[in-house]
Parts: sequence; C-alpha cells; structure tokens
Amino acid sequence: MTLGAADADLVARARGGDAAALDALYRRHASTVHAVAWTRLRGDGDAAHDVVQETFVKVFDRIDAIEDPARFGAFCRGVAANVAATMARTRRRADAAVRRAADARPPGEAESASEVAARREVAAAVAEAIAELPERYQLVLALRFLEGLSYREVADAIAEPFDVVRGLIGRGGRMLRERLAHLVPDERSPLIR
Repeated sequence: MTLGAADADLVARARGGDAAALDALYRRHASTVHAVAWTRLRGDGDAAHDVVQETFVKVFDRIDAIEDPARFGAFCRGVAANVAATMARTRRRADAAVRRAADARPPGEAESASEVAARREVAAAVAEAIAELPERYQLVLALRFLEGLSYREVADAIAEPFDVVRGLIGRGGRMLRERLAHLVPDERSPLIR
C-alpha cells in the first residue's frame, strides 16, 4: 500500500470518528509539517511547534472537506505554510511597529539614552506578549495596538465580521493586559484599551 493510499484509508476512518486514525495521521505527518513551519519561520523551533499544533487543529476540523484524501500530506503542508506565513507576517508587523514606536518622539523633545532604551524595552515587551498569545488573537491585536487601526479597519483587513473582531480584541486585550501588568500598572494606559 502506498503512502497516499494509506493516508486515504486513514482519512476515511478519521471521518468516521476513529481517533486512532487521527493519531496515526498526526504521527505520520507531524515531522514534515514541522519542517515546513521551521523553514518558513527561519529556524524558530518553538513557533514551528505552535504552527504544527494549529495546522492539525485546522486540518482535523476540516477533514471532511479534503477533496483528495490520498494527498493528505500535501494538504497538511499547504495549511502549515499558510499558518506559518500568517505568524511570520504578524511578527514582521509587530517588529516594524516596535521599531516605529521606539523611534518616535514628540517634536522638539529630546530623549536621554536611558529613556530611549526604556521605551524600546516596553515596545519589545508588547510585541513579545502579543506573539505569545494564541494565534487567533495575534493579528487582530497587532493591527489594533501596534498598527493603530480601528476595530472596523481591523475587521475589514482580515475580512471578519465586526462583532467577531470586537470579541477577539476584547479577550486578547485582557490577556495582553495581564501579561504586561508589570510594565503598565495603570489600567487606563493608552497602549491597551
């Protein structure tokens, strides 16, 4: 039996509710999915592991929609590439926003080296905290808090309903506040509202 035929059989069993088939599909393809993620994320093993988990959640949620079960491995690699690309894009945007925030200062106001260093440290902590949140919150929070988009602009940018985005920003913002409480003790911080 070829790998594709074996995958097709496992997919058919998984569609029927066989948990052992899901486990076998995961064990069979997790290493190649990890390799795709690791490559796309330039060697970040922890992030690649997160991509593997997110990929299989997405794949198993949509297992009935797989058109060619014999190409299950290729389907997984494609989903992994998309998940990793989204994560990389979010990180690039967050990094760019951190650089912009760290380099910005009011006109005519000079900063000391220690003020610049402290501001950059806070900006990096915000970007890092966003990157540590579950993936479903990363992009909306980066767009809202790092890019400064309105809720409506975030909804338009990611093609999601406004109410969904509002909920994600609300829940994600609370998680972000918890992670940054040591840096932003004042709940009224303009950074996270």
